[in-house]
Amino acid sequence: MLLSYSWLKELTGFKLKPEKLADILSTHTAEVEKIIKLGQGLDKIVVGEIKEIKPLPKSKKLSLAKVQTKINKKVKELDIVCGAENIAVGQKVPLALTGAKILGEEIKEVSILGVKSQGMLCAEDELGIGEDHSGIYILPEETKIGEPVAKVLGLNDYILEIENSSLTHRPDLFNHFGLAREIMACLGQIKIKNFYLPAGKENSKLKVQNPKIKQLKIIVQDNKLCPRYMAVIIDGIKIVPSPLWMQNRLRNCGIRPINNVVDITNYVLLELGQPLHAFDLNNLEGTQIMVRPAKKGEKILALDGKEYELDKTDLIIADKIKPVALAGIMGGEYSGISEKTKTIVIESANFNPINIRQSSKRLGIRTESSLRFEKGLPLNFSQEGLYRAIELVKNLAQGQVVSQIFDIKSEEAKRRLTGSKKIFLNFEKLERVAGIKFSTKEILSILKFLGFKTKEQKKDILVQAPIWRNDINIPEDIIEEVVRIYGINKIKPKPIVAEIKPVALSPEMSWENKLKDILAGAGFDEIYTYIFYQTPIETKVEHLELANPLNPSQRYLRISLLPNLEKSIEKNQRFFEKIKVFELSNVFYRKDNQIVEKKNLAGIIYGEKELFFKAKGVVEMICRACGVGRESLRFEFFSSDEMKEWIDLSKDGLEIEILIDNNILGIFGERKLEKYKIGFFELDFKVLVNYAKQIKKYEPASRYEPVKRDLAFLIDKNISCQKIEATIKSIDPLIKKVELFDIFTSERFGEKRNLAFHIIYQSNERTLVTEEVDVIQKKIIDSLEKNFKAILRDF
Repeated sequence: MLLSYSWLKELTGFKLKPEKLADILSTHTAEVEKIIKLGQGLDKIVVGEIKEIKPLPKSKKLSLAKVQTKINKKVKELDIVCGAENIAVGQKVPLALTGAKILGEEIKEVSILGVKSQGMLCAEDELGIGEDHSGIYILPEETKIGEPVAKVLGLNDYILEIENSSLTHRPDLFNHFGLAREIMACLGQIKIKNFYLPAGKENSKLKVQNPKIKQLKIIVQDNKLCPRYMAVIIDGIKIVPSPLWMQNRLRNCGIRPINNVVDITNYVLLELGQPLHAFDLNNLEGTQIMVRPAKKGEKILALDGKEYELDKTDLIIADKIKPVALAGIMGGEYSGISEKTKTIVIESANFNPINIRQSSKRLGIRTESSLRFEKGLPLNFSQEGLYRAIELVKNLAQGQVVSQIFDIKSEEAKRRLTGSKKIFLNFEKLERVAGIKFSTKEILSILKFLGFKTKEQKKDILVQAPIWRNDINIPEDIIEEVVRIYGINKIKPKPIVAEIKPVALSPEMSWENKLKDILAGAGFDEIYTYIFYQTPIETKVEHLELANPLNPSQRYLRISLLPNLEKSIEKNQRFFEKIKVFELSNVFYRKDNQIVEKKNLAGIIYGEKELFFKAKGVVEMICRACGVGRESLRFEFFSSDEMKEWIDLSKDGLEIEILIDNNILGIFGERKLEKYKIGFFELDFKVLVNYAKQIKKYEPASRYEPVKRDLAFLIDKNISCQKIEATIKSIDPLIKKVELFDIFTSERFGEKRNLAFHIIYQSNERTLVTEEVDVIQKKIIDSLEKNFKAILRDF
């Protein structure tokens, strides 16, 4: 936000230098990011009057102008060679004298086609007040010759640039009057000089002055989207350039002057913070204004010359037939003010901030109006802005009010306008929160400067917030006001008087850190990818689609981490021979009409051999680190019916589902992409943590020699190895380890396959003898024959 130092000074009467003012605002209200000094480099540019124009000999385009000005209080006439076509005798123009610097180049007396030119007439862009270079900038007739152009154009000023985000909660400060009031509070004063707001009593009772003017019909369809809508008809308008003082202020604050009516609406916006819009009444079909949601597909040609396709969520101002403005954002071309305009309707409204923000973002239109409306303007701004505009239109456009002042308010708006918020401020709470004891006099004084009404009681104060302070809702808000005006820098820091205990990590956070370290130790790099993607992945659960995506490629919330990890591999595989990456982050989907957000751990391996087994090994390593033994895991071929929440990648390779005690842990496998293969895994982090063991039981290594035996069986192919291993392990505690070392299939085996196991027997108490091991081995054979119809192979 840009603020004029001289404008603020005029409103307040302060005698502060710009740097001191910026320091006060930064300390008490909002950070001033920059102080810009205007008019630099315009020292030797003065006002001149063209007395005579002659064609320049030997040139068809250039002319010789005799320009009169004052130098050192003496009237002088200078010869200026100029190529602009818009100059005429009697015009007041900016004259750059010799020695002046224009766009970094010094103006010198030069000879052009044998004629001396003693300076230069300046265009708008050469003065730094705009971009127009089509002709010389023409000054008003009443401008005095010899005056410094910087003074005439209001460039003897400073601009304070304030960061908008620091004032998001204070819509009442997005204007000069609000900031002036704030500055006076910081200085311990109340009175705002050189300004007043029209009382409105006379205006509110205005009667129709011209019965020939058609009266206006206003309809507000949704008062939640438009809680207050005010308007008035003004006739007899004369469209002319606005006075130079108004043009200067608009230009200095970054707004291009257009004409007196449009400039008045922009001036009120900068002065009081209320966006206004002026319609040409003759261009409103049916002399009607309707505030309504747009119809889907409805279009409007806006004042920026672009056509926008609207959605039913957009709020518009329409006449009887078509949209004439995007509510709170931008007006329409068809109803705009032109040189032929005689009768206008001035709109001053209050719109729902969320709706304005959403439409502004969706349509990609950011304006000074939308910036203010989306903050949530105070309801009283509509009235103050309209009355101020009426006053200025009367004075600067010779307008005459010819209608009542229309004021349509919702019941909620009426309640808020008539009943200010009242909050109790407890003295003890103020001292406890602020860390300093204030006297009652100090508190009452600060609140009075800020416009609060107070009523002192025994242990607290009843505080009534001013109508323009939408941000005051709880006692802590008032405490903040007292502290910031008093000055945070005056409060001495104190040590915290409390027992400080270390915060224990939650199991999830602890395992998150451990698993990241484990994967990093295994050669993986952690990356973060977008939580969005463009096309939904085929699954049995519903994707969540964003109502207002930042762009089409970020339309859906991810249901899996793998697609974006694959994109990362695709972008980087040409730079690296081998890549191992992982991500631990959230996925989203809808299940049983409920939105589910859970954390997954996923990884991809690229550029290595035996990718399937590498991915399986990583999964087993993760589970082992969490205390989940291999015997607790079960691997099955992927079934989309059972694994509804997981993406199906089995079409392009091999995908295995992982279970722990019939609970789905995740997936792993190998996938063939267009030009290369990857190994992948994705695990449900919550399931993993639920099975993880924080404390591991220490078991000393046995001092006695182990016994190793090998057994081979013919077993049905549909029986998993894990199930057989688990059965063997459960037969006797002396069986310490079961390891599958060979799988062999043959046509002569039919539907069976050969599985060979290393079985290790060991005791912590004694050396095992052959007879003991034989007994256990017979139990193993009997159990597998009985439970799985296994056939012992004797080769």
